[in-house]
Amino acid sequence: MKKKTAVLMFALALSLSVVGCGNSAEPKQEEPQETRQELGYDGVEQGSDYSDIIGKVFENDDIYVKVETTERTFGINGDYTNEYKTLTADKELSIYCDGGFEIGYIKQGAAIEIELGTFNGNPSAYYRFKNPISDLPFDYIYVGSLDCDLIFESAEMETEPEQQEQSDPYDEILTKVGYDKDKTYTMEEYLIILKKISNEMEKEINSELIGLLSQSISEDKRWDDFRIGYYTYTYDFSDHEKMLEETKNYIYNLQVDSLGYDSIMEVYFYENEGVENQVVVIRKISNEVE
Repeated sequence: MKKKTAVLMFALALSLSVVGCGNSAEPKQEEPQETRQELGYDGVEQGSDYSDIIGKVFENDDIYVKVETTERTFGINGDYTNEYKTLTADKELSIYCDGGFEIGYIKQGAAIEIELGTFNGNPSAYYRFKNPISDLPFDYIYVGSLDCDLIFESAEMETEPEQQEQSDPYDEILTKVGYDKDKTYTMEEYLIILKKISNEMEKEINSELIGLLSQSISEDKRWDDFRIGYYTYTYDFSDHEKMLEETKNYIYNLQVDSLGYDSIMEVYFYENEGVENQVVVIRKISNEVE
């Protein structure tokens, strides 16, 4: 009897011990439920189904479309400005739809009118163009603005040298005075060209500068308002490329001196009879820096 009572007491104690451990255990944490905020996509009704175009190929001369998945991965945000630029794709460029997924690419070499966009005052993440394929259920197709801007900048850099060449002041003056880049001039003919250039640049040709130069050298004479300087050119009239360079140097030296821009007041030039094909150029230079 005592043995049976002991067994019952042991079972009761064990039962209470299990209940006690259960009450003191940490409460079980529930797995967090994933919540996803539905973003608004411009021009797209939430829940739009594009499953009927998955795996199908659509293309024209400019774009290739094959939708692999319609799972949304991003939103298309921005205000479009009615400002357009021509995008010439230098490689295949990924394209997207307003449903928020990639649909294909612009073909390399294709030229497409792109509408620019802004978002909070900055370029939007995507620019757009009108969907050119009627079987696709999109009004617009989107392309990354970063890809576009890099191509636009590259195109602008390529056109800048052409614009600079068109506005080259040397070429403008040489054309006006009738300079022939392919002609082998005589000294007499070339001095006429130098005279025309000086007149075109509104620099007075003053023979009295010879006397002033002589005073400056022999008497070490100085003037308050100006100084007299000179240099020489020895020409090889048969070297047309070199003659063009030297003629441009003459134009440059009628504009610029070490004291400042456009400080040349008067000029005179003549053939140095002591050296074959050499011209002496004298300049009256203002002491006032402009």
